[in-house]
Order: sequence, then structure tokens, then C-alpha cells
Amino acid sequence: MENISNSVGYVITGNLAPWKSVANWTHSLPTNATDAWMDQLLGYYHRWRSHHLITDGAKVALDRNLSFIDFMKHTGLDFITEQGLPIIPESATLKLASLTGLDICKITPWIHLNILDFACGGVATAFSVSDLIQAINGNLDWGLGTALRTFGGGTIEIAVGASTKNPLFIASGVIEIGAGVKSAYDFYSQPFLFGVPLINVLSGVGGGAISGALFSLVDIGLSWNKLSTKEMIYRIVKNSSVSAMLGGVSTISLPATISLGVMYALGQIIYREIQTSVEQEKYHFSCLPYNYFYGINRMIIENGLIKTANFLDEFNINKKTNFKDYLDKSSDTYKNYFLDNKGGRYE
Repeated sequence: MENISNSVGYVITGNLAPWKSVANWTHSLPTNATDAWMDQLLGYYHRWRSHHLITDGAKVALDRNLSFIDFMKHTGLDFITEQGLPIIPESATLKLASLTGLDICKITPWIHLNILDFACGGVATAFSVSDLIQAINGNLDWGLGTALRTFGGGTIEIAVGASTKNPLFIASGVIEIGAGVKSAYDFYSQPFLFGVPLINVLSGVGGGAISGALFSLVDIGLSWNKLSTKEMIYRIVKNSSVSAMLGGVSTISLPATISLGVMYALGQIIYREIQTSVEQEKYHFSCLPYNYFYGINRMIIENGLIKTANFLDEFNINKKTNFKDYLDKSSDTYKNYFLDNKGGRYE
């Protein structure tokens, strides 16, 4: 498994820079006393001693026999080679070896970073820290994209860090997963309604209500002179309520929203048909009760029961015509029967 990991790490970073050419060039440069002090250990893994930028840099700065400028030049050249520079001081390296029981040669690959390791790992860590800050502030919305970026991306970064022995990538992956955990916790700890966060449902309801109110205002504006104040208020309340309901349901289920919308539209059509039918039935007998029965009574008295029955039968046969229109088509004699004593209209 370790061989596979090392092979993957080499493929990822080993071919991205001409490490051997750079090393040969740095080794060909002339050396001085400061270089000799820094390279007192021999072997590939020697930079854990006397190469730490802060602690060893301070030692060189305080030593009159050494040059801080040469120290910075040496570390700069080492930083662009494959092994890179240590990220923890010598004392910490020795302590870590003592605690883990591992040989320093096993530890050093994990505590050294070259320029490529630092750049790639640093960028990844910066993005992860940004996601974590967003999650802490409640600005990292949970969803499929967030899950893939945090848990998926974090796992990949840990795998890359393990294969390349880059602690920055591992830290970045851990931070990214931490951001995902915080985002998921914030999402699933809130109240839900039918599997949807209540805040989302309420947002849908509010947005729907506003849309319905705006639609109503436009509708009222187009028919301003035809509506009473009561009718205006009724339209605003009705449209806002229906839009609010559909807006809330849309956050839960789009098919359910479409179904409710279709059912509401069909209900409106059926209601209008029933209303029209009722109005037509009322219109069939739109005469006032007094005028109607008064007219029938006069017709019976003056024309007899048979003619009156024939008149009514004719109306019943043509029931699709309302009574007013039927009278309009009748003779003036019949019309006069349905006028009141003051000559009022029969409708």
C-alpha cells in the first residue's frame, strides 16, 4: 500500500518540476561557512536540522560568524528543490520522533515542503478556510453542490495529501470536511415541513403572496372603473392567498404545485359555469314575484286558462330563452299583463 501511495505521489508532484536539474544546479554553486553550518548532516534527509526559516534563521542572525543573507539564499535555493524546507523546528522534529517511535527519516518527508507543495497546498487550504468561515457564519447553504465540494473534495484532498506526504493538503481536506459538517448540521437541525426546511416554505409563501398581490393590482388597474372597493379587496386577498399557497407548496413538491394549480383552474371554470347557470335560471324568472304572478292572474282572467296555459307551455318549450326575452318577442298584449299598476317594467 505504501508503494502505491508513493507511486501516486510521484505521478502527482514528481513530474511537475525538473527536480533533479534544479538540485544539480544548486549543488554546483560555490559554498561558504553558512552553507557548511546548515549542511552539517549528510544524506538526503538532512534539512530537518539547521534549515528552519524562523528558529535557525534567528540563530544565524545572532551568530557573528554566520551570514543571514547567505542563510536566506541557501533556504531559498533549497525551497525550489524536491525535498524543500522543514515546516517545524529541529526540537519539534526530535520530540515528534520520540512520541511516535518513528525514525526521523520516516518523519521528514511529512514535515518538509517545497515550493510546489506549499503553493498547491496553500491554495487548497485557503479555499477550505474560506468555506469554513462561510459555514460558521451560516452562509454556506447545504445542498448537493456543497456536499460534493466539502465531503467529496475534502476526501480527495486528504488522499492527495497522504500520497504526496503534504500536510497542507491533509489539513485542507479536514477543514473542508469540517465546513461540510457545520453546513449539514445547520441545515438538518432546523424545523422541517414535509422534508423541506420551514424557512424555505415560508419564503415561498411570502414570495407567492407578493406575486399574487402585484398581479391583483395590475388586474384592478386594468378594470378600475368597473370594480367596487369591496371587489378590489376581495381580488387582492383571493389572488394573494392562492399564490401564497402555491408558492409554499412549490418548495415542497413541483408536481404537487402543478396539480393544485390545475385543480384550482378547473375549479374556477366549474364555479363560473355554475354561477352562469344559476344566473341564467334567475334570469329566466327575472320578473318580480308580484309582477309575475300578477301578470299570470290577469292573463287568466282576461284570456282564459287555456290561452294562458298555451303561453306558459310555449315558454317552457323554449326554456333556454329567459322570461324577459320571451316577453320581448311576444305581442304587446302579453307584455301589458306584466306591467304593474304604475306602468313599471316587467323585468
